[in-house]
Amino acid sequence: MLNENNILSVFHNKGYKFFTSPFSVNIFGIRCNTGTDEYDDLICVAYYDNVGRFQIFKFEGTTDPGQYWLKNPMRRSGCAIMVEGQYRGAYKVGPHGKSRYEACRQVKPIPVYRDNNKDSRLDMDTATIDRGIHYTNIHHGWGSSRVGRNSAGCMVIKSKYKFEKYFMPMVKKSAELYGDTFSFTLFNSSDFA
Repeated sequence: MLNENNILSVFHNKGYKFFTSPFSVNIFGIRCNTGTDEYDDLICVAYYDNVGRFQIFKFEGTTDPGQYWLKNPMRRSGCAIMVEGQYRGAYKVGPHGKSRYEACRQVKPIPVYRDNNKDSRLDMDTATIDRGIHYTNIHHGWGSSRVGRNSAGCMVIKSKYKFEKYFMPMVKKSAELYGDTFSFTLFNSSDFA
């Protein structure tokens, strides 16, 4: 169970920054490593409100690419799989995909593993790490039951409704108060064990 104490403890133990100003969002993912093409991870937003209460919102999602892109990578070097870590100021509100809907768009370099053997298993080999702007955005998955083509390495919240109704308003409120860049932190579920 995620709560204030264990979230703050994990951020602290990793040496990561947790923002504590009112409504300054901490966006993070928890990779569960249980398979591909499933929405089996969490994308979370945590912050303190204007009276100091800790707020946590958990969204069903994926931190891994779908099987389609693992088998059919967009780049010759292979499909992107984000490396776990904290990426300060790496995102801004901006357009995502062909439909150009509002999401969190990558604007600073982030390291990704390149999985290029075109099977359905995630391969995270440190020898393949590629650091750059890969547009590993934070967006929604249209409410689909499988990840499929919805992630080529992005962080994806399954529900379009929850993304638009809850996630983006929290991000935009934080942007109004503290500027338009956001950090993203990717954990492994073992970090919370």
